[in-house]
Amino acid sequence: MKNIKKTTFFIVACILANVAFGQIRQPIKVEDAAKENRARALAVGTGIGNGVGAFEQAQLTGYSSIQGTVQQTTTQEEYNYITKGYKIQIESGLDMKKGYTLVDMGKTMTTTWGKNRELRECSFKGLIRDGQTKPCAIMMIYKRTDIPNGAVYYICIPTYYTPQEIWQQTYDFIEKTFNDVSSIPMMQTVIRALMHFGSQEANN
Repeated sequence: MKNIKKTTFFIVACILANVAFGQIRQPIKVEDAAKENRARALAVGTGIGNGVGAFEQAQLTGYSSIQGTVQQTTTQEEYNYITKGYKIQIESGLDMKKGYTLVDMGKTMTTTWGKNRELRECSFKGLIRDGQTKPCAIMMIYKRTDIPNGAVYYICIPTYYTPQEIWQQTYDFIEKTFNDVSSIPMMQTVIRALMHFGSQEANN
């Protein structure tokens, strides 16, 4: 029953993200968005019945519609930069990766979970190749901010047309990270952030 409730929550967030971006770029019916995201989740072998993981994957897949109809793909190098290289860059004071710019795309802070009012936030950055205007990938940065050395994760949301092997790396990270009850606060923060960000982009 707990898994059913979680998966329902994820599919609602996923559909909302699809509808938000569809309104400004490509008309999409809610039922079509749900079918497409379910199919993509199944395509990576997780299955609808496997609980939260499949719908986390579907949520991110649907959310990648931010790139609209521009059929560019996220490369392995770009994926590695978002998930590993950016952290090294900011910690070491290095210059921005040559050939790219990062643009801030919003931040959501959430007070959640327990009597201690734990603070978590998600921020979004678009990785843009020189000479282009659309992101080739979205960086989602999750942080717990109410304690010293709180958890920080750098998550890559590839473009919709990116090859499955790149998407699979994001899926695998989500499966590994959202794998037990202790991850629920993080899960809630990420869902809320994606919903707020989708609404923000729809009104731009």
